[in-house]
Amino acid sequence: MRLADICYATRNESRFLQAYARERLRTSHELQRLEFSKDVLVILLAAAMAQVRIRNQEHVMRVNEAMRDRYLSLLNAPTSTLVGDCVVCDDEIQALASFIDKRSSLSQIRTTSVTMIGLVSLCVDLRAREFRGALVQGAKEAKNGIGMWIPVANITLQRIRGETSNEIDFDDINHFSVAIEMFYHALTMRSLELFR
Repeated sequence: MRLADICYATRNESRFLQAYARERLRTSHELQRLEFSKDVLVILLAAAMAQVRIRNQEHVMRVNEAMRDRYLSLLNAPTSTLVGDCVVCDDEIQALASFIDKRSSLSQIRTTSVTMIGLVSLCVDLRAREFRGALVQGAKEAKNGIGMWIPVANITLQRIRGETSNEIDFDDINHFSVAIEMFYHALTMRSLELFR
Protein backbone atom coordinates (compact mmCIF):
# COMPACT_ATOMS: atom_id res chain seq x y z
CA MET A 1 0.00 0.00 0.00
CA ARG A 2 1.37 3.38 -1.05
CA LEU A 3 0.43 5.21 2.16
CA ALA A 4 2.68 2.88 4.18
CA ASP A 5 5.53 3.41 1.71
CA ILE A 6 5.09 7.18 2.01
CA CYS A 7 5.06 6.92 5.82
CA TYR A 8 8.20 4.83 5.85
CA ALA A 9 10.06 7.07 3.38
CA THR A 10 9.01 10.24 5.24
CA ARG A 11 10.05 8.73 8.57
CA ASN A 12 13.53 7.95 7.20
CA GLU A 13 14.12 10.99 5.00
CA SER A 14 12.89 13.59 7.48
CA ARG A 15 14.97 12.07 10.26
CA PHE A 16 11.81 12.23 12.35
CA LEU A 17 12.58 13.30 15.94
CA GLN A 18 16.37 12.92 15.60
CA ALA A 19 17.04 16.56 16.47
CA TYR A 20 14.77 16.21 19.49
CA ALA A 21 16.62 13.08 20.60
CA ARG A 22 20.02 14.77 20.30
CA GLU A 23 19.00 17.84 22.27
CA ARG A 24 16.47 16.61 24.80
CA LEU A 25 16.80 12.95 25.76
CA ARG A 26 18.82 12.17 28.85
CA THR A 27 19.55 8.44 28.73
CA SER A 28 20.14 5.63 26.23
CA HIS A 29 16.96 3.96 27.60
CA GLU A 30 14.91 7.01 26.65
CA LEU A 31 16.51 6.99 23.20
CA GLN A 32 15.60 3.34 22.73
CA ARG A 33 12.01 4.00 23.80
CA LEU A 34 11.85 6.99 21.45
CA GLU A 35 12.90 4.81 18.52
CA PHE A 36 10.19 2.32 19.44
CA SER A 37 7.51 4.97 20.06
CA LYS A 38 8.38 6.68 16.79
CA ASP A 39 6.95 3.77 14.79
CA VAL A 40 3.85 3.60 16.98
CA LEU A 41 3.39 7.34 16.44
CA VAL A 42 3.88 7.16 12.65
CA ILE A 43 1.08 4.58 12.36
CA LEU A 44 -1.23 6.66 14.57
CA LEU A 45 -0.48 9.85 12.63
CA ALA A 46 -1.18 8.13 9.30
CA ALA A 47 -4.46 6.78 10.71
CA ALA A 48 -5.43 10.29 11.83
CA MET A 49 -4.67 11.65 8.38
CA ALA A 50 -6.76 8.93 6.71
CA GLN A 51 -9.64 9.72 9.09
CA VAL A 52 -9.60 13.35 7.93
CA ARG A 53 -9.36 12.50 4.22
CA ILE A 54 -11.75 9.52 3.85
CA ARG A 55 -15.44 9.93 4.57
CA ASN A 56 -16.44 6.26 4.68
CA GLN A 57 -15.56 4.84 8.11
CA GLU A 58 -15.40 1.26 6.84
CA HIS A 59 -12.94 2.31 4.17
CA VAL A 60 -10.85 4.17 6.78
CA MET A 61 -10.58 0.96 8.82
CA ARG A 62 -9.50 -1.08 5.78
CA VAL A 63 -6.94 1.55 4.76
CA ASN A 64 -5.53 1.73 8.29
CA GLU A 65 -5.25 -2.03 8.61
CA ALA A 66 -3.53 -2.43 5.25
CA MET A 67 -1.24 0.55 5.96
CA ARG A 68 -0.20 -0.85 9.34
CA ASP A 69 0.55 -4.33 7.97
CA ARG A 70 2.61 -2.91 5.12
CA TYR A 71 4.46 -0.39 7.32
CA LEU A 72 5.39 -3.06 9.86
CA SER A 73 6.68 -5.29 7.05
CA LEU A 74 9.03 -2.48 5.95
CA LEU A 75 10.61 -1.95 9.36
CA ASN A 76 14.18 -3.07 9.79
CA ALA A 77 13.57 -4.00 13.42
CA PRO A 78 15.35 -6.56 15.59
CA THR A 79 13.50 -9.86 15.64
CA SER A 80 13.12 -9.73 19.42
CA THR A 81 13.33 -7.23 22.24
CA LEU A 82 12.59 -7.07 25.94
CA VAL A 83 9.25 -5.43 26.72
CA GLY A 84 10.93 -3.16 29.31
CA ASP A 85 13.37 -1.80 26.73
CA CYS A 86 10.45 -0.30 24.79
CA VAL A 87 7.65 0.22 27.31
CA VAL A 88 8.12 1.80 30.72
CA CYS A 89 4.71 2.79 32.14
CA ASP A 90 3.04 0.35 34.54
CA ASP A 91 -0.42 0.71 32.95
CA GLU A 92 0.93 -0.32 29.55
CA ILE A 93 2.95 -3.19 31.01
CA GLN A 94 -0.23 -4.37 32.78
CA ALA A 95 -2.23 -4.14 29.54
CA LEU A 96 0.48 -6.07 27.67
CA ALA A 97 0.32 -8.82 30.31
CA SER A 98 -3.10 -9.85 28.95
CA PHE A 99 -1.44 -10.63 25.61
CA ILE A 100 1.83 -12.04 26.95
CA ASP A 101 1.04 -13.89 30.18
CA LYS A 102 -1.73 -12.86 32.57
CA ARG A 103 -0.15 -14.79 35.45
CA SER A 104 3.20 -12.96 35.32
CA SER A 105 4.11 -10.02 37.52
CA LEU A 106 4.96 -6.62 36.03
CA SER A 107 8.67 -7.24 36.56
CA GLN A 108 8.41 -10.57 34.72
CA ILE A 109 6.56 -8.94 31.82
CA ARG A 110 9.26 -6.25 31.61
CA THR A 111 11.93 -8.93 31.12
CA THR A 112 9.92 -10.99 28.64
CA SER A 113 11.33 -11.22 25.12
CA VAL A 114 8.83 -10.46 22.34
CA THR A 115 8.97 -9.66 18.65
CA MET A 116 9.57 -5.96 18.06
CA ILE A 117 7.01 -5.82 15.23
CA GLY A 118 4.37 -7.50 17.40
CA LEU A 119 5.05 -5.09 20.25
CA VAL A 120 4.74 -2.04 17.97
CA SER A 121 1.41 -3.35 16.69
CA LEU A 122 0.09 -4.02 20.20
CA CYS A 123 1.13 -0.57 21.40
CA VAL A 124 -0.61 1.07 18.44
CA ASP A 125 -3.84 -0.52 19.72
CA LEU A 126 -3.08 0.36 23.34
CA ARG A 127 -2.25 4.00 22.59
CA ALA A 128 -4.87 4.69 19.91
CA ARG A 129 -7.64 5.92 22.22
CA GLU A 130 -5.26 8.09 24.24
CA PHE A 131 -3.81 9.51 20.99
CA ARG A 132 -7.26 10.35 19.59
CA GLY A 133 -8.24 12.04 22.86
CA ALA A 134 -5.07 14.14 22.83
CA LEU A 135 -5.63 15.05 19.17
CA VAL A 136 -9.19 16.22 19.87
CA GLN A 137 -7.97 18.18 22.90
CA GLY A 138 -5.24 19.83 20.80
CA ALA A 139 -7.72 20.78 18.06
CA LYS A 140 -10.02 22.39 20.65
CA GLU A 141 -7.29 24.27 22.49
CA ALA A 142 -5.17 25.39 19.52
CA LYS A 143 -5.27 29.02 18.53
CA ASN A 144 -5.21 29.28 14.72
CA GLY A 145 -3.66 25.81 14.58
CA ILE A 146 -0.78 26.79 16.88
CA GLY A 147 -0.15 24.29 19.65
CA MET A 148 -2.42 21.59 18.22
CA TRP A 149 0.17 18.84 18.68
CA ILE A 150 1.12 19.74 22.27
CA PRO A 151 -1.25 17.20 23.93
CA VAL A 152 -0.02 14.43 21.59
CA ALA A 153 3.60 15.35 22.34
CA ASN A 154 2.82 15.39 26.05
CA ILE A 155 1.30 11.90 26.21
CA THR A 156 3.98 10.44 23.92
CA LEU A 157 6.77 11.87 26.07
CA GLN A 158 5.11 10.45 29.17
CA ARG A 159 5.22 7.02 27.50
CA ILE A 160 8.88 7.45 26.55
CA ARG A 161 10.10 8.82 29.86
CA GLY A 162 7.76 7.10 32.29
CA GLU A 163 7.04 10.44 33.93
CA THR A 164 3.88 12.43 34.56
CA SER A 165 3.06 15.56 32.61
CA ASN A 166 4.08 17.70 35.60
CA GLU A 167 7.56 16.17 35.63
CA ILE A 168 8.31 16.99 31.99
CA ASP A 169 9.59 20.47 31.13
CA PHE A 170 7.16 22.34 28.87
CA ASP A 171 10.02 23.32 26.54
CA ASP A 172 10.61 19.62 25.89
CA ILE A 173 6.92 19.08 25.13
CA ASN A 174 6.81 22.12 22.85
CA HIS A 175 9.95 21.07 20.98
CA PHE A 176 8.55 17.56 20.53
CA SER A 177 5.21 18.91 19.27
CA VAL A 178 6.97 20.96 16.58
CA ALA A 179 8.78 17.81 15.37
CA ILE A 180 5.45 15.94 15.21
CA GLU A 181 3.78 18.81 13.35
CA MET A 182 6.58 18.96 10.78
CA PHE A 183 6.35 15.20 10.20
CA TYR A 184 2.55 15.31 9.86
CA HIS A 185 2.79 18.19 7.40
CA ALA A 186 5.37 16.33 5.28
CA LEU A 187 3.23 13.19 5.37
CA THR A 188 0.15 15.15 4.33
CA MET A 189 1.93 16.86 1.42
CA ARG A 190 3.40 13.60 0.13
CA SER A 191 0.10 11.74 0.23
CA LEU A 192 -2.18 14.36 -1.37
CA GLU A 193 -2.60 12.40 -4.59
CA LEU A 194 -3.73 9.27 -2.68
CA PHE A 195 -6.91 10.89 -1.41
CA ARG A 196 -8.18 12.78 -4.47
